Amino acid sequence: MNMNASKEKDQENESVGNFSATLDAGHAKDLLKGLEALGDQTIFTFSENGLETGMVSNDVSTLLRCHLSSKLFEEYKFTGSDPIKLGVVLERIKDVTKTLTTKDQIKFEYDSQNPNVLIIDANNMRRTIRLVKLGLLREIPIMPVPETGWDYNFDIPLKAVKDYLRAVPKGLAQFSVIVNENLKSFTLLTTGDSPLELSLEPENWNCTASSRTHYGVDKLASGITMAKKTNAIVYGGDSLPMLIQWNHAEDFKCECGVAPRMK
Repeated sequence: MNMNASKEKDQENESVGNFSATLDAGHAKDLLKGLEALGDQTIFTFSENGLETGMVSNDVSTLLRCHLSSKLFEEYKFTGSDPIKLGVVLERIKDVTKTLTTKDQIKFEYDSQNPNVLIIDANNMRRTIRLVKLGLLREIPIMPVPETGWDYNFDIPLKAVKDYLRAVPKGLAQFSVIVNENLKSFTLLTTGDSPLELSLEPENWNCTASSRTHYGVDKLASGITMAKKTNAIVYGGDSLPMLIQWNHAEDFKCECGVAPRMK
């Protein structure tokens, strides 16, 4: 093999710059929990603004995007003119985080002088993680939410939705989201002989048309796995994807998108 070509291939992950970032272990554990629900490898993008990452399911029906602001980190130092993108295997980080409590911290270090590894340090343990070539991974675009095209958007309690999805009997693959413009109601409903229903009265109501759209139970459940007891903004409409946005913590923003199922 040509040695120069081999060297270029080895340095596919290279981005010029370096960073050092220390994060509370609780936030790191939550982030990994959300990502692992959808896949096992992803791209961490570090920049002056913090960490952007996400995951899309193999069938491209569900995606999760997260932004951890630099303000969320206990210590954050970034040097470079462009974002640094790193392909990571989540299990290699979880090997360390699973030994930590929420009171611990984990430190991430990267230097483009050694472009193919990420260093993590926690509780006197230091691990060198071999990075995955970016070309082998699906990158999740970080795009703003469209201001138009939705039939509705309003605030809902995310815990109530998670509890409902856990209560759906095994074997039921889908549920309906029913939005009634006149009643200002948001309802989740399964079909069959023993339908399960959740009716909510959303806050900050904004709806232009009633709708009924089907989604996969497991698809939405996996997309909001990491979410805790918080309110979220939900966007959707007739035969449209559902988009849910929430603040996991101050300076820790997440959003999940789920494609509709065919009728």
